[in-house]
Amino acid sequence: MADPILYQIDGPITRITLNRPDCLMSNDMAIELANRLAEFDSAHLVVLRSAGKDFVAGRDTPPFSHKPTAMDVRRVSTEPPLRVVGAIKACRAPVLALVRGRCVGLGAALAAACDITFADETASFILPEMNHGIPPCLAMSGLLHRVPTKQIAYMTYSCEPIDAHEAHRLGLISKVFKTHKALDEAGEKFIEKVSAHKQTAMVGVKDFLRSAPSLDATALAGFASNLLANIVSSHSESH
Repeated sequence: MADPILYQIDGPITRITLNRPDCLMSNDMAIELANRLAEFDSAHLVVLRSAGKDFVAGRDTPPFSHKPTAMDVRRVSTEPPLRVVGAIKACRAPVLALVRGRCVGLGAALAAACDITFADETASFILPEMNHGIPPCLAMSGLLHRVPTKQIAYMTYSCEPIDAHEAHRLGLISKVFKTHKALDEAGEKFIEKVSAHKQTAMVGVKDFLRSAPSLDATALAGFASNLLANIVSSHSESH
């Protein structure tokens, strides 16, 4: 059986491919990806994509053989997706997602959590959990701060998919491309461009965008000044 996740180190770029034929994500895959992302902190960019026709078409969660306790639900149902979404946000290197096809539940959360997300016009994003009587709190946490709360509420209650253009309008993704070929070409062009950037500057931008929204004006000014000073001084020391 092929490895469900493939890793390729390409100079300053780390490429991660989800390689499961049904495009589902198991708990083992989520935990492995969460653990491995911490290894790529020195990369300029981490690129996440799927080998299949869909980005992530949902989760493959093992059924309970007994009435689950709250702790059982946390261990099986909530911790793996929370860990992988959290690991993308916590990874020091920015993460680029190249998305096509369906992004269902956790798939939508992963696409939103990545720092930059390119998609082609086949991409769709859906939170279907309410059809099964389950509030999609985990997926919503991945969309929060990317997508307006009114739209998250609509996606949650309606269980209707949104297409790539609507996802772009809402801020869930960064850019839309007409075809898969155009998506790949744009992805490689972007990767080539950022490969020439200094790694400290790449990390600095992610640090700023991750922390700045929660700061007041005074704290934001101090954080921005200190971050810039540290990065510029590190560049001087490297010469």
